[in-house]
Amino acid sequence: MTDFNRRLFLAATAAAVAAPKVASALEATKNMDWETMSLNARNAAFNNVAHVGPDIARQKAEAWAADSAKVRAQRPKHLNLAYRQGERTKWDLYPAFLRACHIG
Repeated sequence: MTDFNRRLFLAATAAAVAAPKVASALEATKNMDWETMSLNARNAAFNNVAHVGPDIARQKAEAWAADSAKVRAQRPKHLNLAYRQGERTKWDLYPAFLRACHIG
C-alpha cells in the first residue's frame, strides 16, 4: 500500500469514527452565540480533552511526540537553521516534498 492510500484510508477511518461526535458537537453549538458567551463557556467549547477524553488525548499527544522524534532523527540537517544572526533565530524545516521528490 502506498503512503497516499494509507493516508486516505486513515483519514476515511478517522472521519467515520469522528462523524457522530462531530455531528453531536455541531448540534450542541448551533445555538451558541460566540460573541456573548462567557469566557468559561468558550473555554469549555474548545477543551478538546473534555470532548475526546483524556485517554485519547494522551494517546494522540504521545503519537505526535513519537512521530516528531522520528522525523527529527531522519532529517538532522533540517534542524536549527538560522534565518538571521542573534538568539532564538533558528527554525526547523519540514518540507513535505522531500519524500516525494527524493531530495534530502
